Amino acid sequence: MAAALGASLGLAACGGEAQEPADPASAQQRIQDTVPAMSQNVSDTLAYWGEDQNLAALQQSLTALQSSFDALGFAAGDDGELIAVGPSSALSRAMPRALPQTMGGFVLAAADDGLDADMSAEIQALAEKIFTDDNFEGEGVFIVRGADVCASEDIVDTECAAEVDKLELRIVASVADDGLDLDFELGPNRDQPMSLELRSDRISVIVDLAETKEAVSFLSSLSGEAAELPEVMRGVVAFSLLVNGDRDVEMQVAVLEAIRFEATDVATGTPIVFTTEVRGPLYSIRMRPDEFGLSYNLGRTTLSAPFALPDSDTVEVSGLTVDLQGLTYDMTLSAGSETVAIRNVGLGAGTSTVKLDDTELFAIDLNPDSGRSFDIDVSADADGLPLFEVSPGFDLALRYDFSAILDSSDEAAAIADDNVRITLSGDAPAVQVVEEDLVTGFAGGLRVVSGQLTLSADSAAADVVVGADECLVELDGTDSGDGTDSGDALANLSVSACQ
Repeated sequence: MAAALGASLGLAACGGEAQEPADPASAQQRIQDTVPAMSQNVSDTLAYWGEDQNLAALQQSLTALQSSFDALGFAAGDDGELIAVGPSSALSRAMPRALPQTMGGFVLAAADDGLDADMSAEIQALAEKIFTDDNFEGEGVFIVRGADVCASEDIVDTECAAEVDKLELRIVASVADDGLDLDFELGPNRDQPMSLELRSDRISVIVDLAETKEAVSFLSSLSGEAAELPEVMRGVVAFSLLVNGDRDVEMQVAVLEAIRFEATDVATGTPIVFTTEVRGPLYSIRMRPDEFGLSYNLGRTTLSAPFALPDSDTVEVSGLTVDLQGLTYDMTLSAGSETVAIRNVGLGAGTSTVKLDDTELFAIDLNPDSGRSFDIDVSADADGLPLFEVSPGFDLALRYDFSAILDSSDEAAAIADDNVRITLSGDAPAVQVVEEDLVTGFAGGLRVVSGQLTLSADSAAADVVVGADECLVELDGTDSGDGTDSGDALANLSVSACQ
């Protein structure tokens, strides 16, 4: 029942404190005062953006952006190579997927298939069945009976009703601000996994993970099957739908209390721990008449888990620790603009690392000397090719040492460790992917429109420096000529004219 109400009402943020218990009349009245207007405003906004041609164009631009990333990158490579620079590398294909290229598709689909036109009426009809004198237990508490929620045209599904009654589901309703707070209680211990807040300008669904664990344990006891749950589940997550004004709607996901999961690996008996920091919001989409925006703000997130080398004769379990300092970006499409503005692209306030016990396998640093972030404007030239204008510049440092997890006989051992740096600097630096030209025979590459692109590596014989109006291109091979890997991380790159 709680899940059904939450899904019907949509995404939701945290709200004000409860003021007083609600009785049946006040509970129904508050729902009538809040739900219809919210439903209508959201429907109008989605319909508006579903018809917006700029948003449809944005979707196409972001798809092109992904294709462009497919043609460049610095990454963990294919075909057994640990590190590869250039086209078709695994990370270069993954990078654009960190950006939501289907952002426009979300709204277009929501406009077509989104909020049910009768959603408001359905919610009010359900409220009239639940918030009644017969179900009222006093002090704002209403019991949810199976006969009320498992009926269609006054015919009760007795099997469904019996299952609902087993849940011992209650709703604690409180009049708060200009709306209503609903706390869902489950089972004999009155676990409260979810709360729902209704306001004239906001709907909020708040999930308490610790209470959810207890509720799942209770539900498992009803089925006779023990639930496989982490030993520790903590944290509070909020889903928010806000109406900021006429055709101005925002959807948010926030971490209100830090999330922590602790479990034990069955095979090794060692702990697995996942954590992520408070972030409000973690993720948001805002739609208003003159602007479509999306933002992501992941706080420091860690994972520690056991790790065993594959294909090893003796099983030695080590501890793998991933420490991601963060991930942020703000993407905006303004009305009448053909440029996608991506701001505050960053990886947190420090160096993100992957360690095996005390050995650092991988470390990544982004723009440490310029606020640890950068901005990008993505537009298209006359030929439709994406142009990436970067401010103030791009400075990515990668350190990796995979020798601890590679056998000395492994073909990749020659390039198992390195320090690599990629910088795009200068006055208004910008780059553009140039496609293959069958007429001239140019195989395609990355053109530096302005500024300078520099790639360096400890393993490389020399830096690769690409100036304005030059192209970074990939050579046909990366070996040293005798069939062995040269160990030079930049050996397959060269600088040429863009033709």
